[in-house]
Amino acid sequence: IEAAGEKTNRAQLTWDMYEDANIEEDKTHSERLTITTDRAEYLVGDTAIITVRAPFAGRLIYTLEQDRVISAHERAMPAGRNVTKLEIPVRAAHLPQIFVSALVVRKAPENKEGEVIRAMGIVRLRIREPEKELAVGIDAPQTARPNEPFKFVVSVRDNTGAPAAAVVTLAAVDEGI
Repeated sequence: IEAAGEKTNRAQLTWDMYEDANIEEDKTHSERLTITTDRAEYLVGDTAIITVRAPFAGRLIYTLEQDRVISAHERAMPAGRNVTKLEIPVRAAHLPQIFVSALVVRKAPENKEGEVIRAMGIVRLRIREPEKELAVGIDAPQTARPNEPFKFVVSVRDNTGAPAAAVVTLAAVDEGI
């Protein structure tokens, strides 16, 4: 690759990621893995079942990520259906979410000219720990007038309904702005 007269090894990959994507594409030339979860959210202690579907067999490399790579794994993506299931134990360290990124690489001798040799995908696992969640309530007047004081009460309760100590940030916004 040459850029502005200088040799470089830069390359760019554009990857559109969004939830509930419904993308129709030619599966024989696909560079996307279909990664699905068995549930919308998980609790600490659950085991997430992740299904990975690839357009071809090969080597599956997957990572668990947050702001860093938590762990990396490798296994065969079986030929035939090109589907495998991953069992991910959900831990408190994964709160509030982790991402499962996956890459399937096809063996070079198996490629025909013009075929892709890798497919990628990513899925987010939403994680909760209800026994540590706090309920925040605000008792305030329905309306307030500009430059006039008003009173409100903020309450915080733990999962048993008992009052809980917390630091709360409150912002009031004038809808007329």
